[in-house]
Amino acid sequence: PRVSAAFIIPGLHTKLRGGYSEGLKAPTFVENFGTGSSFFQGNPNLDPEQSKSWEIGAEQPIELAQLAAELSLTYFSTEYKNMIAFVFQDGPDLLNVQRARSRGLEAGARAFLSHGFSVRGSYTYLETKALDAGMGGGTAFVSGKSLVRRPEHVGSFTLNYSRARLNANLHLFLKGHVTDLDFSQDFTSRRVRLGGYTRADLAVAYRLFENRWGIRALTVEGQAKNLFDEDYEEVFGFSSAGATVLVGFRAEF
Repeated sequence: PRVSAAFIIPGLHTKLRGGYSEGLKAPTFVENFGTGSSFFQGNPNLDPEQSKSWEIGAEQPIELAQLAAELSLTYFSTEYKNMIAFVFQDGPDLLNVQRARSRGLEAGARAFLSHGFSVRGSYTYLETKALDAGMGGGTAFVSGKSLVRRPEHVGSFTLNYSRARLNANLHLFLKGHVTDLDFSQDFTSRRVRLGGYTRADLAVAYRLFENRWGIRALTVEGQAKNLFDEDYEEVFGFSSAGATVLVGFRAEF
């Protein structure tokens, strides 16, 4: 189930909003029935993993002369239970034993400037915590510790230009450091720290024509990903792609 509500304060045009939802994730076929190996026995009696989430927030539009902007702030929290864990034991190797929580604050802003320019930005602070590692968390799931590959700080900034047939934008993505696992040495999979990074992407699109030869619109598009060839890792031991340029066409019928 999911329920949400919003209220706009008259005069100020401030929108106050909130929501609550529940979800579940069913066990996979392998988690239920294993792989056929005696070293990995599935468990057909697993319950679905469950989550409960809620959030509250506010949005405030601002109009000053030719500037139109909107600010937003959201607090969110999610708790997961009955998480499936691998446990070394006689019998099924998978049990519903783990619990975790994630919560944080997200701030956003967007503004429409003159001459076809607009900007938007966002920042998210995320706190994660393993509440119960059960009997088989290992280094990936340690009670009281943060979850792996979840950065505390994430931000983005986009400058967009749109005029007639042309649309272009420069997007900056900022990601703080994360905790990951190192499987390269042995099976202990020790925790390691991956540094944060900033990546810049550039995208340009130009509409060549409209309503011709049975084509509603034909657009040539170009993207330059990781524009400044930033060297970073999303997963420990696996480097990400360097500067990449893509060019193509998009036809709408």
